[in-house]
Amino acid sequence: MPFTLRSTLLSCALLLATPAMASTSHAQTLETTFAVPAGSLENVLLGLSQQSGQAISADPQLLEDLRSPAIQGSFSLEQAVGRALSGSGLELRSNASGITIVRHVAQTPRQADPRLDAVVVTGNRGSELRTVASSPSPIDVITSEKLRESGATSMRDALKRLIPSLNVQHAASNSHESVSRPATLRGLSPSHTLVLVNGKRRHASAMINASRESTLANSVDLDLIPLSAIERVEVLRDGASAQYGSDAIAGVINIVLKQQDHGGQAISKVGQRASGDGQQLYQSLNSGFSLPADGVFNLSLDARSNQSASIAERASGAFYGIDGVNSDPRDETVGRHVFGGGLPKIKQVNVAYNAELPIDDDLTFYSFSTISQRDGWIGANFRRPNATSNGSSNSANNVIELRPDGFTPYYRAKQLDYQLAAGFKGGSEEGWQWDASSTYSRDKLRHEQESLNVSLGPDSPTRFHLYDSRFDQWSNNLDFNRAFDVGLAKPLQFAYGFEHRYEHYRTEAGDPAGWAVGNYQIRGVPGVAGVQAATTVSDQQTADIDRDSFAGYLDLGLNPTEQLYIGLAARYESYRDDADDSFSGKLSSRYEFAPQLAVRATLSNGFRAPSLSQTAHQQSSSANYTINAQTVLVTSSNIAVDSGLARALGAEGLKPEKSTNFSIGLVWQPTPATNLSIDAYQIRIRDRLVLTGFIRDSGNGSYESLLANYGYAPNTWVRFATNGLDTTTSGLDLVFDHSRNLGSAGDLKLGLALNLNTTRIDDVKESPAALVGSGNVLLDRTARSYFTSVYPKNKLILSADYNLGAFSLRAALTRYGKHTDVSSESHYYDVEYPAQWITDLELGWRFNEQLSVALGAQNLFDIDPPSKGYDLTSNPAGFPSTGSNPAYDPYGAYYYGSLTYNF
Repeated sequence: MPFTLRSTLLSCALLLATPAMASTSHAQTLETTFAVPAGSLENVLLGLSQQSGQAISADPQLLEDLRSPAIQGSFSLEQAVGRALSGSGLELRSNASGITIVRHVAQTPRQADPRLDAVVVTGNRGSELRTVASSPSPIDVITSEKLRESGATSMRDALKRLIPSLNVQHAASNSHESVSRPATLRGLSPSHTLVLVNGKRRHASAMINASRESTLANSVDLDLIPLSAIERVEVLRDGASAQYGSDAIAGVINIVLKQQDHGGQAISKVGQRASGDGQQLYQSLNSGFSLPADGVFNLSLDARSNQSASIAERASGAFYGIDGVNSDPRDETVGRHVFGGGLPKIKQVNVAYNAELPIDDDLTFYSFSTISQRDGWIGANFRRPNATSNGSSNSANNVIELRPDGFTPYYRAKQLDYQLAAGFKGGSEEGWQWDASSTYSRDKLRHEQESLNVSLGPDSPTRFHLYDSRFDQWSNNLDFNRAFDVGLAKPLQFAYGFEHRYEHYRTEAGDPAGWAVGNYQIRGVPGVAGVQAATTVSDQQTADIDRDSFAGYLDLGLNPTEQLYIGLAARYESYRDDADDSFSGKLSSRYEFAPQLAVRATLSNGFRAPSLSQTAHQQSSSANYTINAQTVLVTSSNIAVDSGLARALGAEGLKPEKSTNFSIGLVWQPTPATNLSIDAYQIRIRDRLVLTGFIRDSGNGSYESLLANYGYAPNTWVRFATNGLDTTTSGLDLVFDHSRNLGSAGDLKLGLALNLNTTRIDDVKESPAALVGSGNVLLDRTARSYFTSVYPKNKLILSADYNLGAFSLRAALTRYGKHTDVSSESHYYDVEYPAQWITDLELGWRFNEQLSVALGAQNLFDIDPPSKGYDLTSNPAGFPSTGSNPAYDPYGAYYYGSLTYNF
C-alpha cells in the first residue's frame, strides 16, 4: 500500500477509533482496564485507542517492523503507551488538545536517565504498571546508556560506579579470588543478593570465594552477562524473600535483556593504566532480527582482553647468594618486581540472545540464554633460586634443576558458563495472565597451576591440574496474575505461583602430584610439600551434593483509597535436605499526600538457605601469613562442616539465615525535572553464616592430636562454616537528581546518591568446648571484622551530565568512607583506609546519529591507596607498600577511548 494512503488510513483509524474521544490531558491520566494482545506496534496502539476512547496520532513510517508486548491490566493511557513503546526507540508526547503523539527519540534532545517515572517490573507481581516513584520499595533503574558511559567493560564494575549501596572489594590476591570478585549490596554478604535475568533466577558460580565475607558461598558472577545485551538493570534495595525466595535478604538485581527486532550497536574500547600496564581491549555487538508473526530475536556478543596490573614493590634481599653468608654478582642486576599478585590477566567472551515468538493472540513463546567462556591467570609470590636463604623449611621452595632462576607460580582458571530459559506466556478473556518457564544453568571450572611440588624434587611436574568444580541449577516456574474489580479505588492485584528448583554442586580431584608428600631435601631441609601457591582438592576432599526445593507464593496489591496502596506477600519454601522449611511474609505500603509527594514503608522477614558449597566444599592451600613479624608459609584447609575433624572441633549442622527487614522512605518530585527519594532501613540477621577464624596449634598439644587422628599433616590450620553471629545492619539511601534545559547552552543533569551503612554484631555464638580446650576461639578478630569494618560506612556519588549539540560530558566524583583491613596477627598489621575522593570523567562527540566517540578516565587524578602503616624496609616478597584491599580500584588511573556505531 502506498505510504501516503496508509498514513491517512492509520491516522483516521487512531483518531476515530471510538465515537467519542477525550479532549483533555486529564483523560490521559485516568485508568482503563486494557486487554490488548501482543502484536505489531501499529495494531497494539490501535487497540489502546479503541479501548481507552482516546486518540493516538502516529506517523506509520516510525511504526514499521516494530512489535509490542501484550498490554493487560489497569493503568492510564500514557502508562499503557509507554509500555507498548518500551525498547522501540520511540517515546510519547502529549499536546494541549490531549492527543498523544509518538515521536522518535532522535528528534528530541538527548534524554537523561529514567527518573521517578521509569517503569519497573522488579518487586511487582501484579498487572498494574509501577514506576520508580510509585513502587512501595526503593529501586534504582540503570539504563544501557548509563552502563556504557561508566567506562566499565563488566556489569559488576559499572554498577559499583553508579549505585552507592553496591560495593566490590578490590582484593589484590594471588588466586582465583581475584578472577571472580563478587558484589555486595547494603554491606551484607554477596550471597544475600538475589540476581534475576528477565525475572528468572540466575545461577551461582562454581568459583568458591573462601576469603573475607563470602564464607564459602558460591554467589552469582555478574561479569558473565554481556553488557551489550542489557536494556536496563533494576536494583531493588529491599528484602524480597516473600516474593522471590531464598537469598533476597539485601535486595534483588534484575537484569532486563534487550528486545529490539531491528538495528543494532557496535562498541569498541581500548585503554590502559597510567603506569603503563593493565591494558584492555573490548568489543561488543548487538543486533535485532524480526521473526514471523511479529516475533523478535536479539543477539549480543561481548569480547574482552585484560592484561594484568600490579602495584608491587622491589623485593629486597639476595636472590642467588645468601644474605650475610656469601654474595653473588647476579643480585646486582636481577629484576626485583617479581610479585605476581594483582589484577589478573583475563580473556573472555560472553554471548546472549533474547527471543519472543507469538503463537496466537493469547499465547507467546519466549526464550533467552547466555553463554560465557573465560580464561584467567594470576601470579603469586616469587620463589627465589637460592631456595634456603635462611636455612628454614619455609624457604625450601625451589628445585634448582627445574627453575635455576627461580619462578613465580601462576594460577589459571578455565571457565564455561551457560544459562538457557524457555517458556510460554499468555492471557485469557477473563483477564488472567500466566507464565510457565523452565531454566537450566551450569557453571564449570577447571583449576590449573604452573608451579612445583618441591618435596618431589626434580621429578616434580611443572603444570598441575588442581581440581574441577561445577554447579548446576534447574528452575521451573508457574506464575499467574489478574486484576479484580472489588469496589476499591483501583482493581485488586492478585498473583500466585509455584517454583521447583534443583541444585547440584560437585568437585573432582586433580593430579595426585598436587598434594603428594615426597622426601626431597635441599641442603638438609625438607622441601615444601604440595603444589605451591595453589588450592587443591584431594580424593578425600571431593564434594558431590544436591538438593530439591519447592515453593509457593501469594501476592496481593490493593488501593483502599486513591492515595493509599497496601501490598501483602507470603511464600512457603521447603528444602529436601537438612535446611529447614521457611515461611516469609512482606507488608508494604505507600501513601500519596499529593501527586508530587509520597511516603512508603515495608516490613518483611526473609531467609537464606546454606549454599551447597558451604556445607560440603573442602580444599587445601599454602599461603604466607605474618606471625610474630615473620612471613611464614602455612598449609591451611577449609573442611566440611560434617567432616570428622569439624565435628570433633564442635561444628554443628548449618541452619538457614533468617532476617527481619524494615524500611521507611519518602519520594518527592517538586518539579517535573527534580526528584528526591530518601529511604532508611534496618536488617537484622539471625544465625548468620560465617567462616571461623583459622584454628591452629596453641602449644598444648590437643589440636595436633586431633589433626593426627583425622589424617591431617602437623601444623595444618583449618576452618569451617558455622551459624556464628547475629547482626543488625542499619542505613540510609538518598537519591537526588535535577535536570535543566539551558536553551542554546545545552542540557544539564545533576545527581547526588548517598549510602550510609553500619553493621553491629549483636551476639556471637559461644566457642565449643573442644576449641576452648585447644586454645582457639570460634571467631577471631579478623573473622568478625569482615562484617563490621571491611567496607566503607558511607559512599557518596556526585554526578553531572552535560549535553550541547554533538558534545557530551559526564563527570562523577565518588567519596568512599573510611574502612579497615584487620590482620589475623595483631593491631600493628591492620591497614586503615581513610575517606577518599575518586574522580571519573568522560567526554563524547557524536558525528551523526550512527557514529560517536568518547575519551574517558577512571580515577582521573591517579589516587593511590595509603601506605600500610608498618615497617616494610625488609620486603623479600616485594609486596605492595600501599594497602591493596580498598573499596576503590588500587591500581591508579585508567584511561580509555571508545567508538560507538549504531545501525
